[in-house]
Amino acid sequence: MSGEAATCSSLRSAVARMRGEGLVKDVRAPLSTEYEIPYVISRLEGRYACIFHKPLHKGREHSIPVIGGIYSSRKAISTAISSKLPVQDVLARALEGRGATARGQPAFGEKVVEEPDVVDVLPVLRHYPCEPAPYITAGVVFAKHPDGYTSASYHRMMPAGRSRLAMRVVEGRELHRIISMREDAGEPTEVAIAIGVPPAVALAAASPTMGADKLELAAAIQGSPLEVAGCETVDLEVPACSEIVLEGVIEPGSREMEGPFYEIMGVDIARMQPAVDVKLMQLAESPLYQAILPGGREHELLMGLPVEPIILKEVRKHAKKAKVAMTPAGAHWIEAAISIEKEYEGQPLVVALAA
Repeated sequence: MSGEAATCSSLRSAVARMRGEGLVKDVRAPLSTEYEIPYVISRLEGRYACIFHKPLHKGREHSIPVIGGIYSSRKAISTAISSKLPVQDVLARALEGRGATARGQPAFGEKVVEEPDVVDVLPVLRHYPCEPAPYITAGVVFAKHPDGYTSASYHRMMPAGRSRLAMRVVEGRELHRIISMREDAGEPTEVAIAIGVPPAVALAAASPTMGADKLELAAAIQGSPLEVAGCETVDLEVPACSEIVLEGVIEPGSREMEGPFYEIMGVDIARMQPAVDVKLMQLAESPLYQAILPGGREHELLMGLPVEPIILKEVRKHAKKAKVAMTPAGAHWIEAAISIEKEYEGQPLVVALAA
């Protein structure tokens, strides 16, 4: 445990820093959560984060602003985490060690809604005609591994009832393994879904690393202990300065049809997926609802950027000087460009195989 004071560099403080760099656009015209807001995000992401102050939702103006495109460029991410170093270097350094967490006062307890109608309380977006319903796209799902550490990862979520969400959980990844282990033991899986998390937590949740506490990884990314707060109905901790937190349970065998859904490689199919029964929603005072445009630049960067330092670590075992970048041709996810200072014949092949 570090002797440093715990901090929670919030989404709001990141927006303030980005605004100072001219990276934020305020959209005050009323726009619909169905297609209109996603369309504007698609036109501006990569250059600006957009705050929609008057989202029209279910035929009325919603009181919660929508923010999108906040992590849609490397410059934006560096500004958000307040780092002068390239993001790749920050992530590489964080992966080599772990930070600490400390309990603090939650910002998200200003309003509490039991068994909420999620799509009524929140201005959830519908992005493309292929989607059967609006989708939560920037929800970070926290769950506790049986070994005691906290997993955190992004999962798209589709309403499957008033307080029920169908969640896409990719087979073989950490949350899927946690759910499977709990179900094998006949136990429910407790989850907390945080929307509008600190930038360091956003990057930690996007990292594909497994077997590590993601809250500690987030602390290492921000370079100081991370302030966390306990939930009310589940035995989990989440970042204290989260904008919105949903608490719920995945009962053994609880499944709902989810999809189709447009993502970075095209339209994903519909399939039966784990379903969360939301017991409680907590909101900060005047919260921001964060959305990530499916298949957009922000989606691609959050998928691919955390992979770069992992590949670079393996490449540098075989080349003293090397650089790695995920490419646009591979949607910043399935293709990497690697450059090295060649030292001997056959080295490029060795490096490629290592990657």
